[in-house]
Amino acid sequence: MDIIRIGYFVIKGQKLRNFLIHFLRFIFWAYAMLGYILMVSLVPLILLGLFFEPITNIKILNNLLSLASTLLSNGFVGLLAIALYGGQFFFSFYLYKKLSTFV
Repeated sequence: MDIIRIGYFVIKGQKLRNFLIHFLRFIFWAYAMLGYILMVSLVPLILLGLFFEPITNIKILNNLLSLASTLLSNGFVGLLAIALYGGQFFFSFYLYKKLSTFV
């Protein structure tokens, strides 16, 4: 059995492995949930921007459309950027599920 000494703390190898796996799972899960919340919140923000635009100067839809047109005007690199921006959250959730098999 591996024993790891960190200062005054003594951690056995299996516990350290489990701690690292759980810590990484938490990080990947939190990042995936952050991305999902950001993507889901776009629709209510667009609707609020359309509703309150005469009162305030909120231009969420205009900013989103200009970002998409800028990225798509760059051809394959822009398409790759869109895929990586959306896909990084799904990849994070995939890593979270993959690390669940090691616990």
